[in-house]
Amino acid sequence: MNQAETLATQATDTTLDASDRASIGSQIQSIQQQMINLSNTQVQGRYIFSGDQDQTPAYEINAGFDPIGNGVTQISTSASTRQVQDAGGGSFPVSETAQQIFDARNADGTCAPGDVFASLNALQLACSSATGTDTSGIQGAIGNLQQASAQLNSAQGFYGNVEDRIQDAQTYASNQNTQLQTQIGGMEDADVASEALQLSQDNTQLSAAFQAQAQMPTKTLFDYLS
Repeated sequence: MNQAETLATQATDTTLDASDRASIGSQIQSIQQQMINLSNTQVQGRYIFSGDQDQTPAYEINAGFDPIGNGVTQISTSASTRQVQDAGGGSFPVSETAQQIFDARNADGTCAPGDVFASLNALQLACSSATGTDTSGIQGAIGNLQQASAQLNSAQGFYGNVEDRIQDAQTYASNQNTQLQTQIGGMEDADVASEALQLSQDNTQLSAAFQAQAQMPTKTLFDYLS
């Protein structure tokens, strides 16, 4: 997105001709394709931004009629409902959908200002239609690019928080496991050498007690009086 903003700024140069801007528009289209590829990221055979329908890609380029104006076709419309339960018993969501990240919409379904696909598509079209000193369409697209960048930063922040919570949960679980192992060890794992020594001492003392009792006089006072 930073590269797209740089290209947009270059495209506002009034000394450029239609061919120059068309070249910039082609580069913007390439960035849009990169964003589509990112929205279809796969990990271990799963499309991680396709919500609960993770066997289906989220988006593809729209080469035909584009009623929304974002230049793409949404394939997966599934929400992301999966949550992870941490060691403390709480749970939290661990993913966003490609639409939440790249294709922000208004309540009526139109593209919101932070829509990544729409901002790139608008810039690409503006570069194709700009002539001479009329760069108002490109300048207007720059504002949308900045909001789209903020949208991506927000998504990045979400995943940063998820990573922190997962690491905290792993640390908590590891500490709990160590504590439980220590408690179990205190109850079950005896010091064999120490216990054997203690048993030997107990047997010696018991034997001495028996011997002392055996040596005690067995006659009573009545035996002597008789």
